[in-house]
Amino acid sequence: MDIGPADFVDVAVRFTGHTGRYLVHCHNLEHEDMVMMARFDTRTATA
Repeated sequence: MDIGPADFVDVAVRFTGHTGRYLVHCHNLEHEDMVMMARFDTRTATA
């Protein structure tokens, strides 16, 4: 996927079998400051 500097992408992901912290990242550590590395938390869905 080629994403330009001003482009946005929505990603839908279903996580099963684990609730807790996940990390998404680019393998270029300089990109951390450009929000290409982020941590997010998952939890059990409520009705």
